[in-house]
Order: sequence, then structure tokens, then C-alpha cells
Amino acid sequence: MSERPDLVDPLPEDEPLPGENIPDTPEGDDPLDPDTQNEVEDPCR
Repeated sequence: MSERPDLVDPLPEDEPLPGENIPDTPEGDDPLDPDTQNEVEDPCR
């Protein structure tokens, strides 16, 4: 089992999944997220 540690721990606990929406991470900026609305073009303005 120690030969394939990547299968035992695919992702660290502090590292969010690529499918999760984390507002704290700049790479996870969601255009529909109100917290990041100021970074995208707001059609309401």
C-alpha cells in the first residue's frame, strides 16, 4: 500500500476539490458569486 500513496491520499485535507466553489481562492472566482461580482462585468451597472 505504501507503493501507491497517491491512491491513499488523493487530495490533502486543506486542499479543496476542483468542483467546489471556494471564494477564498482567487482561482475559484465564480462569475455568479456575489463576492466576486466586482471582478467581473456587472450587467446591472
